[in-house]
Amino acid sequence: MPGAVVPPAGPKVTAIQPDVAAIPPGVKELLANNCISCHGEKKQKGKLRLDTFAGLSSELRLDVLSRAQEQVYLQEMPPEDEKQLSSAERKLLYMWLRSEVTKLGGADLEDKLRYPDYGNNVEHDKLFSGQVRDKAFSPSRRWLVRPQIFEERILDIFTIQPKDAAALRKQGFYGVTNPFLLPDKSGVRDYDYTALDGGHLLLLLNNAEWISTKQLWAARIKKGEVKADQFENPKDKWYPKIIPDAFEKVVLSSSKPSDADITAAIQAQFDCVLRRKADDKELAKYLKLTRSAIDLGGNTEGLRQMLVTVLLESEFLYRQEFGDG
Repeated sequence: MPGAVVPPAGPKVTAIQPDVAAIPPGVKELLANNCISCHGEKKQKGKLRLDTFAGLSSELRLDVLSRAQEQVYLQEMPPEDEKQLSSAERKLLYMWLRSEVTKLGGADLEDKLRYPDYGNNVEHDKLFSGQVRDKAFSPSRRWLVRPQIFEERILDIFTIQPKDAAALRKQGFYGVTNPFLLPDKSGVRDYDYTALDGGHLLLLLNNAEWISTKQLWAARIKKGEVKADQFENPKDKWYPKIIPDAFEKVVLSSSKPSDADITAAIQAQFDCVLRRKADDKELAKYLKLTRSAIDLGGNTEGLRQMLVTVLLESEFLYRQEFGDG
């Protein structure tokens, strides 16, 4: 099959006593007639032996069965110049291999086949026969933004002159760490199929704390909360000289801001971070959150907490795709 992925060769399997009871008669016959000549006692192509299992550790047995399962599913085995399995025989062999891999705690092959790496492994006869009449669709999924796009999104949050932006692209932001390192292998890399863990979330929170502080620094200087030459870290003196008017209005207000002022600040942050306006549901949620934070911590800190929360929206790090299926 064009584009099929062949797993790397595993460890060489030495001769052991066959575990006869573990193999159903039908499967044992299929292995004897179609597989053992190339993967048996006399010959082990790909350093793979299928006639003996009992003496292997669970780890090695899982490796052997997983590789065999993938080859059977992708119809790489038996090879084209050998007698082929019927659909019923291939299904019987595959289902047995799958059940054994599951017993040993192996990964679900069908889940793995959803990764972009396996995009060329669609069954071509089924794909082009016309027998599938369902409307085409892609499942809902999310794609990580590239590290370079992440850096540009950080730049977009601030109002920065082009010459300053060029310098920041080169030196980076002192308090921002890219939370993801994508693999160096070729092919589709900007794809996420793992869950965010505590390390990622801690980086995201640290980034959001730093960015939100810088977003309000100029307004705090104007209000007199901090001095122009006052910095917690002498190595980190940069801050944007221009900030959204809606932020400045809330920080400089001598009284608690109105709902209209808070709404304007929320929309300004959505525009800076997500490049869109908040919808009615989001506005109601963020208005309540910001009002509560202002009541507890004052205008500046309450506003900053809202800025942090928007920066933690998953939409900031991922491109969302929603299928029609």
